[in-house]
Amino acid sequence: MEAPFIFQKGKYYYLFASIDYCCKGVNSSYKMIVGRSKKLVGPYVDKEGNALQTGGGTILLAGDSKWHGVGHNAVETFDGKDYIIFHGYDAQDEGKPKLRIEELRWTKDGWPKVMTKE
Repeated sequence: MEAPFIFQKGKYYYLFASIDYCCKGVNSSYKMIVGRSKKLVGPYVDKEGNALQTGGGTILLAGDSKWHGVGHNAVETFDGKDYIIFHGYDAQDEGKPKLRIEELRWTKDGWPKVMTKE
């Protein structure tokens, strides 16, 4: 796990982080996970109640046929909307790294969901 980022939304703190292999272009397996806690210092758990510190983490976004190795993220609010900012390796452009900004919405039970445009 690396690149942790904490974002407060409502009564929870959300820990976003990246796992697996970064920086290998089209061979990157980087993906983003999330957990939450009612306390800033944790413990943070995933949707199933598994602690992130012992290998838990709900997958928020993983690579696909268009983007490889998505991760190293941050979350910010602009004009009342939440966004996740991260990098990915563009499979349509020889695996070149590119910045991505996607809207982040929240499920009824309080978990984030990336609203990809693709």
